Amino acid sequence: MHTLTLLGITSYRHLHTLKCSLSQEEVDDYEKDVPGCLAITPTNFMVDCSRPRNSPFNRDAARIFAEDFLDKIANHSWYAKANIPARYQKYEAIYEGFMSHLATVKFHFRVLLAEDEDQAKAKEKKDLWLQKAARNSRKIRLFKLRLDTIANDSSLKRHLAFVQDLGSQGMSSDESEDENARTISYLRVYPAWRSRQLGSLLWNVDDVAATNASVPIGKQKKSGTQLHVRPHSDKVNKEAAAPPGLPHNCYDTAWLAKLSQQQKCELRVKDSDYNFTA
Repeated sequence: MHTLTLLGITSYRHLHTLKCSLSQEEVDDYEKDVPGCLAITPTNFMVDCSRPRNSPFNRDAARIFAEDFLDKIANHSWYAKANIPARYQKYEAIYEGFMSHLATVKFHFRVLLAEDEDQAKAKEKKDLWLQKAARNSRKIRLFKLRLDTIANDSSLKRHLAFVQDLGSQGMSSDESEDENARTISYLRVYPAWRSRQLGSLLWNVDDVAATNASVPIGKQKKSGTQLHVRPHSDKVNKEAAAPPGLPHNCYDTAWLAKLSQQQKCELRVKDSDYNFTA
């Protein structure tokens, strides 16, 4: 709702009336802070739907959104009737919530663009975005499965709070060779930001989950509820958004070294390391 308010529209069906796609020249001027370049403010709010969510422009949009949302609920009593829980009234939660919601905004924008094109091409583009939504859904299911596995395994239980904080964003995405086929096998696509240590912990959880699922207990499983097979691959998603605020050894060292100083500040890497071995 607050996103629509800042954009000045009542529905994402009206995104086509806004400037939601920047030219390369506009991006270059913005990142170099050229005088007269685009400026994001609460009264001139915009996002770049043509580029990744974690682009500098969209990260700044998320920052402006979080600051304005906090100001509205703290100083102007906006959304008072909604009884927003205190944990969602913190900058980090609002920032990350907007970054997640931006995927929905981008989806609506691309659907609108597709509707202006040839019907066949529009369907193809929409299918691609639906495939991406399906992959995100599988990430959420994988996250829940891992939490359940950890919570019920004595050797893994101490990692429960850590993996809860990691969230579904910390899971690897996946892809199938044919998204339209009825398959339970999806190749793993690894986020470039994630360290091998963190990956190894999650793979260990998967092994335990697979072992648990291999022993049928209780009622016969319904069709479509089988555990997904997720074979390893050498595929890496360089555009995967990294969850901020994790211990230092959760991030890939080479990936960290390539970040700018501003990106490192936004990532808020903890000085401490997480104990993966105990």
